[in-house]
Amino acid sequence: MKRLGSVPALAAAGLICGLPIGHGALAATQDSAADAGTLEEVIVTAERRSVDLQKVAVAVTAIDGADLEQRGVDSVAEALQNVPGVVVQGITDGPSQQSVQGAGGPPNISIRGLGTSAVNTAGSVAIYEDGVLLQGGGSNFYDMSRVEVLRGPQGTLYGRGATAGAVNFITNDPQQDFEASGKVTFGSFNLVGTQGMVNIPLTDTLAIRAAYNQARHDGYFNNGWSSEDDVGARVKALFKPGDDFSLLLGYTDYRSNGSGPGQVPLATNAEPSDWTTDLAGGASDVIGYRKVYTDVEANLGFARLTYLGSYQTTHSDWAAQGSFAYLDITQPINQTWTNELRLASSTDSRLTWQAGVYAYQNRLETAYQPGPAPTAGGVFTPFFIYAQRFHPRSLGLFGEATFAFTDQTRATLGLRETRDHVDVAFAAGVGAAFTRSSTDINHFDWKARVEHDLASNNLLYGSITTGYRPGTYTNNILNRNETVHAYEVGSKNQVGNTMTLNGAVFYYDYGGFQEPYSIPNPAHPTYGGVGLTVVVPARFYGAELEATIKLSANDKLTLSPTWLHATYTSNITVISPFDGSVYANVQSDGGAVPTAPKFGVSGSYEHDFVFSNGSALKWEADAHYQTSQLTDYDTSNYPSTNPVFQQGAYAIANSALTYTGSSGKYSLSAYGRNLFNKIYKVTVYNPQPPYVFVDDPRTFGVSLAVKL
Repeated sequence: MKRLGSVPALAAAGLICGLPIGHGALAATQDSAADAGTLEEVIVTAERRSVDLQKVAVAVTAIDGADLEQRGVDSVAEALQNVPGVVVQGITDGPSQQSVQGAGGPPNISIRGLGTSAVNTAGSVAIYEDGVLLQGGGSNFYDMSRVEVLRGPQGTLYGRGATAGAVNFITNDPQQDFEASGKVTFGSFNLVGTQGMVNIPLTDTLAIRAAYNQARHDGYFNNGWSSEDDVGARVKALFKPGDDFSLLLGYTDYRSNGSGPGQVPLATNAEPSDWTTDLAGGASDVIGYRKVYTDVEANLGFARLTYLGSYQTTHSDWAAQGSFAYLDITQPINQTWTNELRLASSTDSRLTWQAGVYAYQNRLETAYQPGPAPTAGGVFTPFFIYAQRFHPRSLGLFGEATFAFTDQTRATLGLRETRDHVDVAFAAGVGAAFTRSSTDINHFDWKARVEHDLASNNLLYGSITTGYRPGTYTNNILNRNETVHAYEVGSKNQVGNTMTLNGAVFYYDYGGFQEPYSIPNPAHPTYGGVGLTVVVPARFYGAELEATIKLSANDKLTLSPTWLHATYTSNITVISPFDGSVYANVQSDGGAVPTAPKFGVSGSYEHDFVFSNGSALKWEADAHYQTSQLTDYDTSNYPSTNPVFQQGAYAIANSALTYTGSSGKYSLSAYGRNLFNKIYKVTVYNPQPPYVFVDDPRTFGVSLAVKL
């Protein structure tokens, strides 16, 4: 498991006082551990440059792709489960990844308490795949190199919608060696999964890599919901005639026909006890996603030029059923274009810099159709249709420079100017005309950071960063921007080659925190309401610590505790969009922010049994515990908490065992996920009557992998 600590920290009071770790009090530890095995260096591209994780002054965690594969991890929720401060708001399996980016898109993620609740907003966490903003897809976890998770606002390099941080899924590039591999997996709920990869060097300068992933299992619920039927494929071609130029072309295709997420009723019990529902099963939720992209790198001598371009399209049809009615959500159009041109200094001098331009646009059309649940083989006839067309465009200019005053002290300044334009059209009723609106939003973000090497293996830094999520339209009603000023002090420390100890303390001031709100529609009083987005100030502060210890040549331990305090700092006045009157006054001042548990701790342990014939057996176990949290924003939680939206403290554990033959060409793995079979609420859907989406039950699996 190549997951090295990277969160900044509270660690070592002596460090905050300027006493370098790795000398003095810990010198004996360093010496005694010298022969106990070493930790591998991890290179990350968190700040658009390849840097040793321990040398980059950002709270970032790197998770090795091969380790995810060995542990049977096949979802975002499982992959990020042990990253400090991360809570995944989406459901886990393919078609259930509903998000603000559209069905089948990357699920909403909360980092350090900041999540994404409102519709038609940029996510609070910018999610990338191979450096390209990810708008859709699923079944991502195959042929992975690593996952990088950046905590804290990333407004200058990653732009709008990175107020909480950024996640980059990095897949393997083509190589100049022939490789081929295959894997088959069998598991709980009749799981059958297959994976394959082939890497072919066509010439000395051109290589191609193709990989695919297929997974199918029965539903986790008694009515068949939460089944999976996914197929994903990826092809990458790399032309690299030398170190001064490279051209990468990529294509991704993903299809899902699973039944979608199951819902547990909470009408009689606010705490679900199993994966049983009283709802009838539904048809498959169809999702199709395609992406083409390119990455061009050229050395111009004085600087290195990078161009990243992509086109993505998603189509989905998702149905949800409650005892009240049936709701069909269709997205016939979800198209995204991204282009980024970046120039970065290539010389090793006291001043390093990068600057660029980024363009983004998305066309999204969604139709919400409530009506009576269709009978088997019957035709669905909706009561009426809510339709919305959403077309955001964004242009950003950014730059960042780092100057080394001495060999030990550096300062960084980053700037970004973003100009957004949003067109929206909304129609209520079959055949109704669209009402159109548009707005322009300009925003300036900046970052200032100072870092100092207390010793060659001890880094101390302090930073002030800003970020924003653009205000946009929800049902033709404009909401304000969400803005944040973040203050962080952190440190990264390495003791010899056997231990990393990283940590940070942080303080966030949100000028406006976007949350959803629903108002009954006078035209259709029996159905739900009209969704709005309210914006309320909030304050977050907390601390994180991440430790990785190589106990011996065959043993490694990680431990990551977090503490967080997140509350709203104002009451909310909700204005009715129908007549302009005050609809509600919400007593939210001092109330808890959702997806922000006060305390959490994650840990993992792995041991390698190495046999005399060269074969090996690796045992891995990991666990996560967190205190209670609110699942969603709802006015009924203020001033006192509504138990429907309260998830109590819980723990979840996983384990895997992998045998690798002496040749290294084959391996056999067995894994168990959610070993305690703990059910917990992820997000509440339609609280009247309340139904809730939950995590996956306990599952087991075994995989056989072969490499050529």
